[in-house]
Amino acid sequence: MTNILNALNKKYQARINQVYNADRKYHAAVNASAFLDSYGASKYEISKAEYVQEVAFNKLENLWETLPKREQDTANKQYFAIHGYSIN
Repeated sequence: MTNILNALNKKYQARINQVYNADRKYHAAVNASAFLDSYGASKYEISKAEYVQEVAFNKLENLWETLPKREQDTANKQYFAIHGYSIN
């Protein structure tokens, strides 16, 4: 597997990968929610999409908080270089 973001300490590499994947899932949920909202989906569909978005965000935050500050800073710098905005 190719690492998109590289950890300073290799024991955190798996967690960095989990954070990156959770972040991309969160952003996919945000985009899906915006798409449904702009195209007049039913309230149920929008509510469900917002719930999925909330769950994805909570998972991302929980994973992010388990990383040491130094790993967070390094991951944010790498992420910013790729996407143009930070993880949090």
